[in-house]
Amino acid sequence: MRPPHPHYSRVMAEQGLSLTGFSTVEDLHKLPPLPKQSFIEEPEAFRLQLDDVPGLSTEEITLADIIYTAGSTSKPTPFYVTAHDRFGRIHLLKRATTVTGIGPDDIVMNLFPVSSVPHQG
Repeated sequence: MRPPHPHYSRVMAEQGLSLTGFSTVEDLHKLPPLPKQSFIEEPEAFRLQLDDVPGLSTEEITLADIIYTAGSTSKPTPFYVTAHDRFGRIHLLKRATTVTGIGPDDIVMNLFPVSSVPHQG
């Protein structure tokens, strides 16, 4: 089975880390910061390879979309979104609108400028 996350599998091997060393959010400090340039230079290393991972749902392994990021500082870089990610973002947006009091009868205006490569912003 290939590593599900090529970049972090490589980083963890270089740092001598294993999955058993991560059990809480506080353990994330063990990973070095990720420079944006690393993502831009090798976006495929950040694409989860989940086809061989047992026990995952269809939503977790199905590519739903490719969005692009980093377009303001370099050439647009692909970011792969699964159906699970998309459902999570929809749920988060619903919670955010509920918390802020936005309801189904409200009108919302997006003030983000549309770039040459629109993204989820």
